[in-house]
Amino acid sequence: MRSITSLQEHPLNSKAFDDLSDESFQSLKADIEARGLDHPIDILPNGLIIAGHQRVRACRELGHEKIRCRVRHDLADASTADIATAMINDNVRRRQLSPLQEARAMWTREQSVSAEQGYRLKKTDLTEKLAKKLGASERHARRYLRVLDTPREVLDAFERGSITLVLAEKVAKLEEAKLKQVAARLRMGDSPRAVVEAACGENKGRSSSAERQLTVPEVTAGVARLANLLGGGKWIPPRQANALREAVDALVGVMARA
Repeated sequence: MRSITSLQEHPLNSKAFDDLSDESFQSLKADIEARGLDHPIDILPNGLIIAGHQRVRACRELGHEKIRCRVRHDLADASTADIATAMINDNVRRRQLSPLQEARAMWTREQSVSAEQGYRLKKTDLTEKLAKKLGASERHARRYLRVLDTPREVLDAFERGSITLVLAEKVAKLEEAKLKQVAARLRMGDSPRAVVEAACGENKGRSSSAERQLTVPEVTAGVARLANLLGGGKWIPPRQANALREAVDALVGVMARA
């Protein structure tokens, strides 16, 4: 057992991963409160956390003073990059990550390795490796890596399915001033798709009547699929989720005109 106040967050943890969603975190807290920790926290001898950041956070909020730990003596003399790799790989194994989150974790890990070896890593260097990891084309992998350069607000909008991967990638190519404007408008609650399309010039010359070309059967099928996926608690790729939301919007428009 270790004093929970003696444990330290790994400096790359928040760079590679977000905290759990509120729903997942509350579920974790409830489980720990009811059954305790299933597995000990992995730490270095100095208290640096290797695996279990979210469990430590939950125990702190529950008021625990001590926590069960497993000291990783095998990493006591490891390099900074090896320790970072162990921390990130453990999180990747434990979590169900989206493709963008996989890209973020890989980029953070490989940056640590390259910095220790003394060379500058470019995101394009990871295209092939990420494509294999995701089981996707190199074109898609390259887009995910580029999207990592966008503001947090754009990343969140993409993960929610409010904008497509193609649109998110176009944001990454904008000048710094425009990026700040996009982020500011998204923080104000403006429509992500409208903001991004305006910034990227996507809506020039587009008529509202030509914006959607969906038939009622297509819309109905899309809505049925959306209900089925959400009811099963499955993760939906942002591009598919965005298409389904458009189908719902189109159906509402058809019904309003009927």
